[in-house]
Amino acid sequence: MSFPGERSGMTAASTNQWFHKNIGRMETEKLLVENTEDGSFLIRKSDNVKGAYVLSTIYQQRIHHYRIIPTEDGLLSVQAQEGVEKRPFRSLEDLVDYYSHRGRGLVCPLVRPIAQTNEDEEPPDSDDEHELDDGNREEKIVSKFLLASLSTLTLNIDSDDGFIDRLKAYLTGDISVDIQSMVSPAPQLTHLKLLLKEDCEIIHKGLDRLMERVDLLQSLFERAGGAKEVGKRSSLSRRRRSRAGETDFDSLSLKLRECSESVQSLETTSFQMLRELSAGITGQSRPAGSLGQVAPLVGGPPNNTPSNGEQEDEEEEVEVMFETKTEGLGHGRKYNIAVNLAEGKLTFKKHGESNSSSYSHQQVLQLIKSRSKEQRLGILLAGQNRKDHNFINMQAREQFCQLIQLIRNRMKAGTGMDQDSVSIFVGTWNMGDASPPGDISSWFRSAGKGKTLPHALAQPHDIYAIGTQECNVSEKEWLSKIRGTLKMVHDMDYEKLASQTLWGIRLVIFVKPEHINKITHVQGSQVRTGIGNALGNKGGVGITFFYGSVSMCFINCHLTSGNEKCSRRNQNYYDILKGMGALKQRKLNQFFLTNQFHHLFFFGDLNYRVDLGATEIVEFAKRENHGSIFKEDQLRKQMEQKKIFVGFDEAPILFPPTYRFARGRRSLDDYVWVKQKRAGIRLNVPSYCDRVLWCSYPGTIIANSSYGACTDIMTSDHSPLFASFQVGGVKQFVPEPGRGLGSGENQTFIIVDSLKAKIQTSSKTSFFVEIYSNCFEGTYYNCTNAPWVKVVLLGIDIEF
Repeated sequence: MSFPGERSGMTAASTNQWFHKNIGRMETEKLLVENTEDGSFLIRKSDNVKGAYVLSTIYQQRIHHYRIIPTEDGLLSVQAQEGVEKRPFRSLEDLVDYYSHRGRGLVCPLVRPIAQTNEDEEPPDSDDEHELDDGNREEKIVSKFLLASLSTLTLNIDSDDGFIDRLKAYLTGDISVDIQSMVSPAPQLTHLKLLLKEDCEIIHKGLDRLMERVDLLQSLFERAGGAKEVGKRSSLSRRRRSRAGETDFDSLSLKLRECSESVQSLETTSFQMLRELSAGITGQSRPAGSLGQVAPLVGGPPNNTPSNGEQEDEEEEVEVMFETKTEGLGHGRKYNIAVNLAEGKLTFKKHGESNSSSYSHQQVLQLIKSRSKEQRLGILLAGQNRKDHNFINMQAREQFCQLIQLIRNRMKAGTGMDQDSVSIFVGTWNMGDASPPGDISSWFRSAGKGKTLPHALAQPHDIYAIGTQECNVSEKEWLSKIRGTLKMVHDMDYEKLASQTLWGIRLVIFVKPEHINKITHVQGSQVRTGIGNALGNKGGVGITFFYGSVSMCFINCHLTSGNEKCSRRNQNYYDILKGMGALKQRKLNQFFLTNQFHHLFFFGDLNYRVDLGATEIVEFAKRENHGSIFKEDQLRKQMEQKKIFVGFDEAPILFPPTYRFARGRRSLDDYVWVKQKRAGIRLNVPSYCDRVLWCSYPGTIIANSSYGACTDIMTSDHSPLFASFQVGGVKQFVPEPGRGLGSGENQTFIIVDSLKAKIQTSSKTSFFVEIYSNCFEGTYYNCTNAPWVKVVLLGIDIEF
């Protein structure tokens, strides 16, 4: 029996240089990375589907794979999504000829075939690549990784029902079927859903029972309130009851959403009806109109201010009143909030009640601005739970925050201290898949070589951001190790704020306990940049948060290794920034991640190498001539050419290369750069692979206080790197006296001195600039400039 591919494609393919008979996906991607010109391609046999082939091409530094499958009538076609016409071909040669032209459905035309080679493929670098064996199929890779991850998890579920055993059986068997189905027009996770079948049936029954009771209460309150849409609600209830017998996995999310919507609707209906009834019983009428008026903006004297000497005394008596509203089932209330500028206190009074509660400005622990509703503000008071208040509009919310900042500025005037400043420690270490030593305290004391901190100045930092790569220690064990080390070094119990793990890449954030209440909007994300941007052995993890009014982003990464793969590392950097869309602010989603935060720290094993001979690097290091080594650093060159890390800074490097040492030793004679590989000798010259860079808004305050490498932690071939910073606070803007937001001489402007744009289109459209900001209620546009065209032709500027 013969297969269609063998009958129609093999004879022609075997004579073509683009056909590679006995290579796998890893060797394919290595060949494409070495031939990075757009349109480079090759075809190989499929590892998973018998009789099929895989067409692989590269475009804009990204590798794309297309499966070529045999049809029932003995022809070949490129697998496509459902609904897309499949074009048949008699042979692979015809297929390549057709797709060598633009606009035929592929990401780019096939123009540069990659020829076969009989040389042995160079195996991956076991020290820093850790790629898997060439013969392994992708589903085996995923299965092996998931089983290893499962063994490191702390299981807090009941294992008596056999779920863990069924899960392990799934990961070693049926998961391969689910993986293979991902390439079909209608992928299904059939076997994964079977794992949760019994639990889904139990949840379905509970939801059906809950929905019946919610519908009953909804109908009761609607009838009591005289609603006219009871019939409409009843029809909706009947539709739900028609699905009451559904117990499958796919309908569970729909039922959960309907349940959530119904509970919210019940909350609104019952609250309105009970409030109306209570008002009728007590004889009180409901207040009408808006929530209230807000006093004039601070920045100038209030209306009817006395003149001359009485003005200052009267201004000290200013008390600004705000009306807000909270939400919640049975807890939605109107509040009057009075801000007393003279005494520096806030008074909260529920609408319609005589009792009130007063707090000093020091008891206001957090003001949390909502990123979804412009008028909402979360207020956390000492000894109280957070409560969200809805102001009448965004201006009222901003005015309230300005007044609180104004009070704090007055109270701190003359102290010479910035109580909003924060000290940050950033550490990165490629652990080399080895367990850490018992004592890693030197890392957290910023002790070693380079710009270090004297022991007397090694004070506890407010925030610790610890990034690791090739970490085979469980997250629980690693967190315990860090917490214990901080306790030993600073005699303080730090609290974990957040953590993110992607295979061996991990980022954890610890903060002082007294600062927990100052931190809001914590988010995390991760991006894979391993083989085909699918595996997580390379990639990045990120965590963002607000410390008071200062937004911070920390990204720990592990980029592609190899001296010759500089362009691949550059692409990894952009893939990570682009892939971490979850960290962006919703309003600024279309902007680059580096423009989203007051301070962004990017660190890890960046793997950029030094373009010098190994012995030359060692000699420079022994003479402490680090500048000569850094001059040939690949990352420095790429940054100078503005190919990557535009706008980033790095502290001066005053320490020897952190890679590659013999494990257990750290003298400058202990660098090891020769590796015997199957394809020959591979050189890994000593390099500054481990780095810490940062990017900050103009005008913000940040000062680097240390940047160096430890010399007494030797379990890996990399040395741990440390950096510390002092970051100034960002205060709520308060206009200076006489400089409000009015008109005339007192008006405030935003002036853009220079703006450059590279227009990549030949159209003659009139372009304009959209301006976004969290301090704006909407989007602003500049006026379209007079049409003009400037062309540089043979070095001569010509304007039309």
